[in-house]
Amino acid sequence: YRNNSIEINETAKLKSLKTGLLKSVSLEKKYRKTATALSYNVQEFAIKYGIENLGFLTLTFKDHITDFKEASKRFNSLASNVLNTKYHAWLKVSERHKSGRIHYHLIIALHKDIRTNFDFAQVKQQNYSSANSHLKSEWAYWRRTAPKFKFGRTELLPIKSSHEAIGRYVGKYIGKHMMNREE
Repeated sequence: YRNNSIEINETAKLKSLKTGLLKSVSLEKKYRKTATALSYNVQEFAIKYGIENLGFLTLTFKDHITDFKEASKRFNSLASNVLNTKYHAWLKVSERHKSGRIHYHLIIALHKDIRTNFDFAQVKQQNYSSANSHLKSEWAYWRRTAPKFKFGRTELLPIKSSHEAIGRYVGKYIGKHMMNREE
């Protein structure tokens, strides 16, 4: 940072460096890049494991958790004891609501097809009869397991659309989370 031909004071030098950094680093650009990378990773994940074997899992805490360290501790326990052993693979996005409450969205690669014959229109009407036995057993498993790790409501559904659409859908959670980040 030293220029031998022109001497400038340290304060001016630091101010100039800081201004240059702020101009070169756009937070929106950074988040857009993260969302795009996640989107591509989800698309590749769907191609690798087959979209019919993927589930969209939402995990919310039983209590109002706003501390990211506590949320991470609980999630890591769940990941170590359940996710890493039960599923082929998973991808996670954390999201903070406007209230500050943290929850997680995951794409999980199951061992069996949970999508074929699933009637998404009927599910909107609270009719879950089209779910196959494997998906129903997953729902029962999460009802039993989530409370052990201090999670409350869980929702596991098959992927409704294409590889590209699920990538964009998960990518949007990055944007939502960034808008609700704490300082």
